[in-house]
Amino acid sequence: APSTSEMLSRWAEIAAQKVSGSIVERYRDDHLWDDTKTEDKTIVLTNPSVITEDAKAKAKQLILNAVVEFLDSSDKDKGLAFDEFFGKLVTEPKRVRIDYPPSLIMNIDNDNDEE
Repeated sequence: APSTSEMLSRWAEIAAQKVSGSIVERYRDDHLWDDTKTEDKTIVLTNPSVITEDAKAKAKQLILNAVVEFLDSSDKDKGLAFDEFFGKLVTEPKRVRIDYPPSLIMNIDNDNDEE
C-alpha cells in the first residue's frame, strides 16, 4: 500500500503536466504594485526578504484549492480523477519479480546432448 508521501509525490508528478484548472493558477502579489498604501506593501518595500502572513495564506489557499479540486474530481477527461489515480496507484506492482509467474512452457535440457 502506498504511503501518504508516495501518493503526494505521484499526484505532484501528474499535476505538473496539467494545463488547466486550479493546479495552474499562479501566486501573485498584484496588490504590491498598485497605488494604495497597505501594511503588507510597506513591510515588503522596507524589507524585501519578509514573507507576510497574507502572502503565506494566499499560497496555502492556492495549494488547498488544487488538492480539493483533485479530490473532488470525477472527470476522467481531465486526467486527474481521484478514483482512477488511486486505483492505478494501489494496484501497481511494487516488487521486482523475475521469472514470476513461472512459464507454463518448460524448457527441458537433455543431459544426453553430450553423447
